[in-house]
Amino acid sequence: MCKLCEPSPSSSSNNKMSVEGFRDHMRRETNNLTNLCRHFKGVVKETQDIPEDVSGDIMVAVGQAELLMKERFTQFSHLIDDCELKRGEKEVTCQDLQGFWDIVYVQVPTM
Repeated sequence: MCKLCEPSPSSSSNNKMSVEGFRDHMRRETNNLTNLCRHFKGVVKETQDIPEDVSGDIMVAVGQAELLMKERFTQFSHLIDDCELKRGEKEVTCQDLQGFWDIVYVQVPTM
């Protein structure tokens, strides 16, 4: 485990996460978004009386969520690996991971 990511005794668990904590968090969010995408694809497919513009908006949101997971979540996963394995051009810290996650996660509620 990346020593930089281990919580210090004086810090709260909300302020610092471990590498595994970031992995678990990303896994939960991936599962959540995947389930929501699956649900709304089903709604569009099985509901006959949804106006075309509404079904289009739903499918746009689904596409954005899938793109976010494919691109940003994959990038985040690589950063977690870089932190844990201490690889890359620059050292990746848990503070870096938290900052990246904060930037990425801002996009989720807007979908």
